[in-house]
Amino acid sequence: MNRQTAWKFDRFFVWIHNYHKQIIGAGFLIGEKEIATCAHVVRAALGLEFTPVNAPKVDISISFPFLKQDKLSATVLLEGWDQEKDIALLRLNDDLPEGVQPTWLSDVKKLGNHSFCVYGFPGKTTKGVWAYGTIKDQRENGQVQLESATGYAVQGGFSGGPVFDNDLKKVVGMIVTSDESVRVASMIPVDNLTGVCSRAGVNFELDEEKGDTAMNESPRAICENCLKVSFSGMQKQELISIAKNRIPDVGNAIEEHHTLYRMFSDILDYYQCNNNFDEFWLLIKEKRENQWKKFYPEWRKSVQI
Repeated sequence: MNRQTAWKFDRFFVWIHNYHKQIIGAGFLIGEKEIATCAHVVRAALGLEFTPVNAPKVDISISFPFLKQDKLSATVLLEGWDQEKDIALLRLNDDLPEGVQPTWLSDVKKLGNHSFCVYGFPGKTTKGVWAYGTIKDQRENGQVQLESATGYAVQGGFSGGPVFDNDLKKVVGMIVTSDESVRVASMIPVDNLTGVCSRAGVNFELDEEKGDTAMNESPRAICENCLKVSFSGMQKQELISIAKNRIPDVGNAIEEHHTLYRMFSDILDYYQCNNNFDEFWLLIKEKRENQWKKFYPEWRKSVQI
């Protein structure tokens, strides 16, 4: 798999549906036809009161929403069910839709203070939304704490969704619980997923290049440097105006007291999670052509490494 396409969210993100075609939670393609999600998401999709000890012998309805595909059928894998860890592996009964591609997983242990994004379906909305935040520390049960400061909090409807590490540009875990009242959630880290995958005979892509995102000039770092040079000091108001007009999902969440660094991070999170850095560079070319000439060739070179 090409490293540049390994983190394209739309190719591996999955909705889990119940019998009424309602969205219950999320999942993500990790193998040739295998999907990871939470056992409690499967339980909710089936309308069960409790999560069964053994894998239910039924089919689950799933879809790839970003690819606008028809709903597909998947079977719960017997050996891919772990009630205690709240992990369920599904296998598609249908052929993969065109454009679908499994994600790379990363089991890097030191994730503290990395930024993340996750996609989910809160009950209050009519469509999916992004939630952003910071990966914190591991708890005694092996799960990792996530915290969101602004925007949507991780909540019901996000369970089973892949946690995308913006620093590593890879999936590092799966949403399992949330407490919206304090804007805190938990994820099952990849190393907990891999044990269940191995038991079920599911082959997955595990990136073992632990240092590849520690390069001084990663693609995201180049974009951030460009923003710092292009919009600093007295140009904060201009950046706020641009964000409100060009990326309202970010602009409408910006407040006057937010620092420029935080604004840069929110803007880059948006473009990265939507896999749309081409639009970012079009904006820079339009508003700061000299900086586009300086930074864009450097960025193009970095993403081709």
